[in-house]
Amino acid sequence: VVKLKPFETEVFTTAMMCGSTPVMVSGQTDSVTMKIAGQTIKLNRSVSADGARYVAENDPATVFWSKGNTATITLKGTVLPNCLARPDTALSQQ
Repeated sequence: VVKLKPFETEVFTTAMMCGSTPVMVSGQTDSVTMKIAGQTIKLNRSVSADGARYVAENDPATVFWSKGNTATITLKGTVLPNCLARPDTALSQQ
């Protein structure tokens, strides 16, 4: 008899810089929490042909869309500049 461990989604935390704005993103495959400019925003996974895309629960104009170590972050309709993961603080935890 083979006993399998229950499926667990990967948990991650990534620190990013968007121009001079620090952003912290953490979560699992189906949702993330983004901390930016004194706000904590929950976003849910959305359909994307490329990369991982998340949209805020109560604001479709707030989006986190990542691919590799870069991301496009739109906060209430305003696109933040050049979002890059900070390799010294990016974490992946299991």
